Amino acid sequence: MKKEEALKPIYLSDLAIEQIEEDEFKHAEIADVIKQITLECPMPFTIGLFGSWGTGKTTVSNFLRKSLLSVKNIAVITFDVWKFEQDSLRRQFLIAVEKQLKEHGKLAEDFELDKRLFCKVSEKIDTQVNFDIKKALRTSWIYFLAVAIFVGVWLFSRNAIQAFGFSLFTSVILEILKAVSKSTHIDTTTFEQDQLNQPDEFERQFERIIKEARQVERFIILIDNLDRCEHKKTTELLSTVKTFLEKSKCIYVVQCDEKAIKDHLKKVYEEIDPDEYLRKFFNTVINIPNFIRSDLDNYTEKLLKKTNIPAFADTKVSSIITTAFRENPRRIKQFINMLVSHFLLAHKRESKESKGLYPEGVITKSIPFLAKFLILRHNWPDFFEIIEDDPMILEEINLSYRDSKIKLSDKAKVMLSNEKKLDDFLRGTQLITSKYIRAFLYLKQSEEELKIPESEDIRIALLDGKQSLIEEKFQTIKTSKDLIIAYEKILLDLLEKYIERPERLFNIISVSLKSSRQVGVKFSQNLYDKVVDILNSKLQEHFHRFDPEDVFLAMEQCSAALRSPILENCSKLLSTSKSHGMDEFFGNLDLNKFQRSLIRQIAGHLSWFEYKKSDLQNTIAKSYTIDLDIIESFCGDKNLVNFFLSESALNKIIEQISDSDVQDLKEGETLKLLQKVKILKAASELMTLNLKNALLAKLSELSRNINSRPFGESKRQFLRLSCEVLVDFDFTTADLETERNNFSKELYNGFTSARQEQVKVEYVIPMMFLERITDSSFKTNLINSINPFLNNCAPNSVIQLISNLKKYNANSYIEEKYKALFFARTLQSPEIFEVLWENIKPEVKDELFVNMMGSGNYMYALNKIKSIGYKVFNSEIVSKAILDRIVNVNPTERVEFYNALIALKSIDNKEILDKFTSQIKLDLSSNNLANEQTGFLGLKEGKINKFLSLEDCKSIINDLIEILDRRDSLTQNNNSVLEAIVFLWDDLSLTHKDKFITLIVYKIFEKNKDIETKKLALSKLSKCKLEYSQYKSHLDHLLSLIEQTGDANNKNILVADLLICKPESDKIKTEEERKFWETVQKNTS
Repeated sequence: MKKEEALKPIYLSDLAIEQIEEDEFKHAEIADVIKQITLECPMPFTIGLFGSWGTGKTTVSNFLRKSLLSVKNIAVITFDVWKFEQDSLRRQFLIAVEKQLKEHGKLAEDFELDKRLFCKVSEKIDTQVNFDIKKALRTSWIYFLAVAIFVGVWLFSRNAIQAFGFSLFTSVILEILKAVSKSTHIDTTTFEQDQLNQPDEFERQFERIIKEARQVERFIILIDNLDRCEHKKTTELLSTVKTFLEKSKCIYVVQCDEKAIKDHLKKVYEEIDPDEYLRKFFNTVINIPNFIRSDLDNYTEKLLKKTNIPAFADTKVSSIITTAFRENPRRIKQFINMLVSHFLLAHKRESKESKGLYPEGVITKSIPFLAKFLILRHNWPDFFEIIEDDPMILEEINLSYRDSKIKLSDKAKVMLSNEKKLDDFLRGTQLITSKYIRAFLYLKQSEEELKIPESEDIRIALLDGKQSLIEEKFQTIKTSKDLIIAYEKILLDLLEKYIERPERLFNIISVSLKSSRQVGVKFSQNLYDKVVDILNSKLQEHFHRFDPEDVFLAMEQCSAALRSPILENCSKLLSTSKSHGMDEFFGNLDLNKFQRSLIRQIAGHLSWFEYKKSDLQNTIAKSYTIDLDIIESFCGDKNLVNFFLSESALNKIIEQISDSDVQDLKEGETLKLLQKVKILKAASELMTLNLKNALLAKLSELSRNINSRPFGESKRQFLRLSCEVLVDFDFTTADLETERNNFSKELYNGFTSARQEQVKVEYVIPMMFLERITDSSFKTNLINSINPFLNNCAPNSVIQLISNLKKYNANSYIEEKYKALFFARTLQSPEIFEVLWENIKPEVKDELFVNMMGSGNYMYALNKIKSIGYKVFNSEIVSKAILDRIVNVNPTERVEFYNALIALKSIDNKEILDKFTSQIKLDLSSNNLANEQTGFLGLKEGKINKFLSLEDCKSIINDLIEILDRRDSLTQNNNSVLEAIVFLWDDLSLTHKDKFITLIVYKIFEKNKDIETKKLALSKLSKCKLEYSQYKSHLDHLLSLIEQTGDANNKNILVADLLICKPESDKIKTEEERKFWETVQKNTS
C-alpha cells in the first residue's frame, strides 16, 4: 500500500444470509425441503435441523421463514431461545407467539394474554368504617372540658376576653378532631392472584392463542440457538415442547448442534440415553452437510477480496483460514474481520506517522503468518500462552516435524499430544513462518528496540545460540553507552521471559557473556547480578556447559554475596567425573577440558576459594590422582600447586608409580612416569623427607626392573627422568642414605652390565649426580666408572653428555667437577670444543680458549672468538694467550693474531703492549717480505687504534732506520719497512727524517739502476711532503741524477714522479725553489 489514504478496508457482515444470491453453500435447498415437510407433515410434528454453530442453520431458517410467509393459512413464529435464557422460556414463548401473530394479522389486536402471565394480580371486594368511642374519649376528655369552660366564659366575659377565648377554642376543636380521626379506621378486603407459573396455565394460554388465531391451519414455530443455552434451559424447552406445547396445529423446527444438545441432556439427565431421547423427540431430522474443502477455499477467497485489502489476495491466507475453520463459514467471516482489524493496526504502526513502531512490512507483508498467529490466539488460547512465554516455540515445533531429535518443552509436548486439531493445524502450516514473532505479539517496539534496529535478529541469535552474529552486533554497540544500555534492557527482558526455559536461558547467557568478553563490552552490575542469580537458581544443572572464563567474568562484576552458590558448584564439578555414572548428565562434554578451564579460573580468583581450600585439596587427592591430566594442567603455576596439592595427593601419586609406567614405547610415545615426575617436580616444595624416601625407593625398584631389559626408548626416557629427579630434589639429607645408596647400586649395575656405549652414556649422568651427593664407600665405584668413560668414549658420547648436563642445568659438572676431563677432550675434537663452548659460561670460555691456544688447533680457537666479535669475558687473559702463541705462527696467521689483539682492545696493558711492540719490531726487521708486511700491518693498525704511543712509535722508527742504514742496499723487498716509516713521518724527529731522506736518495735511488726501484724511492718522497729549503742538497742531487739518465723515456717517467712532490704554486716560498721546479719541468721532453 503506497499511500496511507489508499487503504479503505471493508468489514464483512456477520448476520445470517437472507438473500438467495448470497447463498454460497445452497442452504436454500435445505430450506425448500423443510418447507415441503412442514406443509405436508401430520400435526403435531417436530423437525430437527442439525449443524454446528456457524454452519448456516439460521440462514436456512431465514430462507424457510421468508418462503413460508407467502403461504396462506400458515403462521410462522421464530423464537430465539438464547435471548431469553435468564427468563421463563414458556412465558417469553407465549409473548413472542402473540406478538408475531398480531404483526402478521393472524390475531385480533384486542386479544390479550392473561395479565397474570406478566405479574401478580390483586382485586378489592369489600369496605367498612369503624369508630372507637372509648379511645376518642381517653385521648380528648381534657379538650371537652376546655370547651365547656370556654362556653361559660363566652357568655359572661367582655370583647377582649372573647377574642382570646375564640382563638383558644379553635385550637381545642382541632385537637378534638385529630383525636376522633385516630379513633376511626376503614377495613378493606382484597383478593390476590399469583403470576402464572404452572405448566397447565401456560398450556391454556397457548390454547387460547391457537383458538383465537385467524385462518391459521398450521403454526410453524422456528426455534433457534437452543444449544447455546445452559443445560437446564435447554432441557426445559425440550420438555415444554414435548409435553404441553405440542398442539394439533403446531410444527416445530428446532435448529441446534446435535452434539451440544446431547451434552446438555447428559448433564441434566444422567440416567437417560441422549440418542434415544432425541429419536423420540424429533419426528424427523435434517443434518447440514459437511462442506467441501474447495468450496470453502473459494468462499474464503471471495470474502477476502471483499475486504478491499490487496495483501489478502494470497491463496496461502485463504488456505490457512479454511484449514482452521473448515466446518464453520460464519467463523471464517468473523475471523476475516478480526484479520482486517489487526492488519489496520499493524499498517498504522508501520507507518511514518507512528515513527516506525515496527519496521515497514514486518507484519503487513506476512499476512499468511498473521492469519496463523491470530488463529492460534483465538482457537487455542492455552497454547498461545506458551507462545507468549517462548515465541521461538513455533520454530522448534516446525523443526521437530522434520527432525525427531529436536526436544520440545514438556508443556508444549503435552499440549500437542492432547490437542490433535492443534497438532494437525501446526503440521499443515509449518511452512508459514516468521522470525519476527515478537512483532506479532506486541505490534510495537520498545524504545530500546528502536535504538537497535536489528534487535529482533539479536533476540533470535541469542535464543539460537549464534555466537558469531552476536559478536558482530556487539562490535557495533561497544563504543556507545546508550546502545549498551538499550541492549542490556533487551537482554533483561529475554531473561525474564524465558526464566522457566533452561535451554533458552543457557543460550542467552552463554552467548552474551562470551561475546561481551571477546569484544570487550561491559554491562552494569544489575545485569551481572541477574545472570549470576539465574545461574544459581535456574541453571545449576547446566553450569558445566558454560565456559568457566565467561562465568567468572560475570562473578567479577556481580555483587559478592551472589557468588557463593556458584563457588560451591565449582567445587562440586571438580569432584565429579564421568566414571561416577554421570555420562548421560555430561553428554559429549570434554570434562577434562572443562575442569582444566575451571581450575584456571579458580587460579585467578584464589581468594574467593580460600574457605574451600581444604575441601579442594581433598577432592584433588581423592579424584585426580589416578587420571592426572587435571593436576598436570596447573603444574606451571606455583600458586595453584600449593593451593590444590597436599602431601596426601603427592603420596598417592608416588604410591601409584609402577613398572607399567616404564613399559616399552613405540616411536613418538612418552613414559607414563613422565607425567607423575612432572607433577612431583612442580610440587617440590611440598615434598617431605618421607615422600622423597618413597620416591627414591620407587626409582630403585624401577631401575632394577629396567636393567634387565634390552636398551630402548623406555630405558632411555627412564634414565633421563631419573636425572631430572636427582637435579630437582634435594636428596643430600642423611635420612635418605639407604635409599640413595640402593638407587646408586642399581644404576652402577646397569652401567657395568651395559655392553654398548650408547647405553652407558645414559647411565653416566645419573651416576654423576649420585656420586656428588653420596658419602658412602660406594662413591669410589662411581668415580672409577665415570672418569675412564669420559676419557675414552667417542666424541659423540662426550657431546651428548655435555648437552644433557646443560639440559638438566648441571653446568657445575661441566665447568668445575669434570672440567679438566672435558677440556682434554676438546684438544682431540673441534666438535667437542664447539659443544662445550656453547654450554659454558664466559669466564670458562676464556679458560677453554687458553687451553686450545696451547694445542695444534689454536687457529680454531682464534676463529671462534672472531666469530663472536671478540666478545670475551677477560680480554687480557685471551690476549696473553695469543701473544704467547704468536711467535710460532706463520705470517699469514700472525696477521689474524694482530687483528685479534687489536680487536680485543687490551694492548693498553703494559705487559701486553711491550710484547706487541717487540713482535712488530721483530717482523719489520726480519728482512723477510712476508714478515715485514705483517709487521707493517701490526704497526699501522696499532697506531690507528691508538694502542701505540708516540714514544713507542719513535722507538720503532729509530730501530728501523738503524736497521736500514746498516744494510748495504735497499730494494723493493724493503717496501713494508719504508711504508712503515712514511706512515709514522709526522712522528719522526728532524734527525730521523734527514736520515730517512738520505737513505732514499743515496741508498735506493742512486745505487739501484732499475727504474722500478727508482720509482719506489720517488713515491716514498712524494708521501713525505718535503720542503725544498730544508732538503735542498738532497733534492738538487736527486735532480742531477735524473738529468744523467740516458734513457729519455725513463727520464720522463722519473721527472713525472718527481713533479708529484712539487707543492702548490702558492706554497712555493722562494725564487730559488721556483727555479728548481722550473728546471725539473724543463727536463721533460
